Amino acid sequence: MSETALKLNARVWFEQDDHNLAGHAEVALLQAIAASGSISAAAKQLGRSYKWAWDTLETMNRLSDSPLVTRETGGKNGGGTRLTARGEQLVAAYQAIERAHAAFVAALSQEAGTLEHSLPLLQRLALKTSARNQLFGRVSQLTSGPVNDRVTLTLSGGDALDVVVTHLSSEQLAIRPGAELVALIKAQWVGIHPADATGLPPGNCLAGTVESIVTGPEQAEVGLRLAGGDRVFGIVPPEEAHRLPPGSAALAVFDARSVILGAPF
Repeated sequence: MSETALKLNARVWFEQDDHNLAGHAEVALLQAIAASGSISAAAKQLGRSYKWAWDTLETMNRLSDSPLVTRETGGKNGGGTRLTARGEQLVAAYQAIERAHAAFVAALSQEAGTLEHSLPLLQRLALKTSARNQLFGRVSQLTSGPVNDRVTLTLSGGDALDVVVTHLSSEQLAIRPGAELVALIKAQWVGIHPADATGLPPGNCLAGTVESIVTGPEQAEVGLRLAGGDRVFGIVPPEEAHRLPPGSAALAVFDARSVILGAPF
């Protein structure tokens, strides 16, 4: 096994609608076009084909909110290709972010020490969880008490969760208004009921629409799409599944003490 020390490395790229808009290669292409005024010259400078450069530009222009390059014909300079104001802005932003990112990664490498010894710790920190429900949101309200704190977590779609944690846990997580947290809730702790159900237990009661249902011999898992767009999964007895057909209005009910909160490092 090689004794060469591992080195931390990372890349920066921009995304548009979950598609890769521009990374190191794409920005290098834009820079080469800005310098040469020619797609073919830029491709040659990068050691890439003209087709690659053309296809890359077509994809970037399609994904961007406005064109990044424009082609000119004729004129005193004989035409060519140049960056638009949006293209110049993208290149400048990428360069600034890449410089800051490189400094951050270098500092992180120094702080981390020998990475070989850090990998087991990183693996533990990057845990997956068996909790079926993993909901992200921000703290909109915090009421502290001598033993327990009550936290209101507003999800990205606007739905609100009421959560009770110990005061010590709240301090350890540095919970405060505006903090980003993840709420973990096992599906077994969530009951799904028809929207017109009465006599429901106290606690969180989130309205939504039944999106999926999987029925087994002992229980059924119901997937509920909340009004704000988040999804919640709960468990019901199989004999009650017929009361929750896909598309029907339903309620997800669970106790505020059944929610486990997590905070990013």
